[in-house]
Amino acid sequence: MDKTFSLKELSEHLNIPFSGDENVTVSGVNELSSALSNEVSFLSNEKYTSFLQTTKAGIICVEKETILQPEKNYLLSDDPSKTFEQICNLLLEDHSQTGFSDIHPTACVHPSAKIGKNVQLGPYVVIDRDVVIEDGTEIRAHVSIGPKSTIGKDSLIHPNVVVREDCHLGKRVILQPSCVIGSCGYGYHSCKKTGHHTKIKHLGKVILEDDVEIGSSTTIDRGRFSKTIIKKGTKIDNQCMIGHNCEIGEHNLIVSMSGVSGSVKTGRNVIIAAGCGLVGHIEIADGVILAARSAPIKSIKEPGGIYLGAPAQNIKKEMLQIAALRKLPSVMKKLKKAEKLLDSMETACPSS
Repeated sequence: MDKTFSLKELSEHLNIPFSGDENVTVSGVNELSSALSNEVSFLSNEKYTSFLQTTKAGIICVEKETILQPEKNYLLSDDPSKTFEQICNLLLEDHSQTGFSDIHPTACVHPSAKIGKNVQLGPYVVIDRDVVIEDGTEIRAHVSIGPKSTIGKDSLIHPNVVVREDCHLGKRVILQPSCVIGSCGYGYHSCKKTGHHTKIKHLGKVILEDDVEIGSSTTIDRGRFSKTIIKKGTKIDNQCMIGHNCEIGEHNLIVSMSGVSGSVKTGRNVIIAAGCGLVGHIEIADGVILAARSAPIKSIKEPGGIYLGAPAQNIKKEMLQIAALRKLPSVMKKLKKAEKLLDSMETACPSS
């Protein structure tokens, strides 16, 4: 059954002010351009401000400073996107909830493993020796947890995840489907005489601190001797690669298709946009933003700032260079005309 809330009820529930008809009701959510009169939407990006005039949304979440359109209904928020997410949680049924509960009969749990209270283990989960699963954690179908690993309280591990041996996850960690935690680093001894490559063992650990989320098909390699660590609050997108011995700082955002080579260290609140590639053994300072497809080849030691390009440099310098390169064809045409003119002048006035 659909849940329905009035504007006044949402305002009271979220403890934020409103403007408009307090009795108008909504039972769904939608984007601003497509929302109907029974749906809630939001505006958090100035690019879509024009939709405020044309939207049919029954209620719109906006910032308190927004110029309001007449005859529309608003929730006035410091963070409209967050407010909208809270409303989604109120209105919508969570279809991600599994139909399985407790420990499924097909789950394979080693006798030495310690399973906490209210833990859910889905079909065909494998829990190896000396594993510790703390209270409230949910592990869904076909997950493998390797020997001596620990999973903290209230974590959620989606299907087909592999957590290899001696990995340690904090509280409220989320692992999206098919990610791999604790795979061996990419390390080989190459023989100059034969050209053969012999695998180097990686004996270290992976540590994911509290509130870390790892996206689908992302891989976190273990350290060779010590540890790879993802610090608290960091969110890593789908199809990323974090190399061995990396230390990813607190509250980083690493977006899809990015690769971080071994022994990289990042500070707090670093943003690595889609498709970036970081060479090994460099450091990235607090608050740095690497724009999409950037490739830093040396450490960035100054906090803050936006970097772009390959090799990455300050975005203003990179944009000037890009602009200059785009002018190059017209500059070449002018240069050829100047050369022809010079040749004709030399022909007309030969040197004595």
